[in-house]
Amino acid sequence: MDDRTTQPTLQILLVDDSVADRGTFSRLLRRVEGRRYNIAEAETVEAGLERYRLAPPDCVVLDYRLPDESGLYFLQQLAEAGEQAPFPVVMVTGSGDERVAVEAIRAGAANYIVKAQFTPTGLAHVIDQAVERVQSHRELSALRKAVMEQNEREIEETEARWRVLANLLAYGVLVVQDGLIRQANDAAASLLGLTSPNELIGASWDYRIPPKERGPIREAWNSATSTLYLRHHVRVADGSLLAFNHLAAQILYHERPAHQVLVSLGPLPMANQSGNGSTVMPEALDLTAVGG
Repeated sequence: MDDRTTQPTLQILLVDDSVADRGTFSRLLRRVEGRRYNIAEAETVEAGLERYRLAPPDCVVLDYRLPDESGLYFLQQLAEAGEQAPFPVVMVTGSGDERVAVEAIRAGAANYIVKAQFTPTGLAHVIDQAVERVQSHRELSALRKAVMEQNEREIEETEARWRVLANLLAYGVLVVQDGLIRQANDAAASLLGLTSPNELIGASWDYRIPPKERGPIREAWNSATSTLYLRHHVRVADGSLLAFNHLAAQILYHERPAHQVLVSLGPLPMANQSGNGSTVMPEALDLTAVGG
């Protein structure tokens, strides 16, 4: 029984302008034990690219020096067509052309071989390595894409649940990360006189706070080790200044530290100093006297 029948047949494209070299490549590959190859040939870069587009092979054995363009141009065309490196290409170089081999790998070739060192086993081994490298890269890319899509779906579901719950609150709720508003509920938009919470997304969390109060608030945020309570002014959509009670607590948002901020249009009861009545918030740092 021929062992080659148990191995998959590899589709090979030989791109070389030398009839003698193409014949040598074909003979060497047909002498490889345990392998079957279907071999197509092309004499120029343009002819090779046309064959590649019509029927993408498992591997291209590509001579660097061709009459119309260099082998690097072949790689550049694959990249411009949107293919991801490494490409299923083995670049054939001359003896002493290590610089060409380095350029080929940088340009996306999966492997290279020196023409003077051809043997059946060596050529087959280089082709196998190129095919396996490209296949592994594609499988990893597909897995990474699937994981990213799953993560995006989970994020969308989590954020959808967040919006449903946050919109049940009368308090305005903002999620702030890296100084920017990442999430906002309907109440936050309403308190600021806006028509949609989307108008807040991506904005600096303190952009509506008067400049004289902004510095002390930032200082309080940066030095806080636990939940932070503040009262300050906010400029709402119609241009007027209103006093807000503001509570900030650190949370995890997309697995990174963030602040979830509850804001309520004041004046609302602060901590009851006499012990009578309900408490909405503990005593807050009041910055409304700082500026306006």
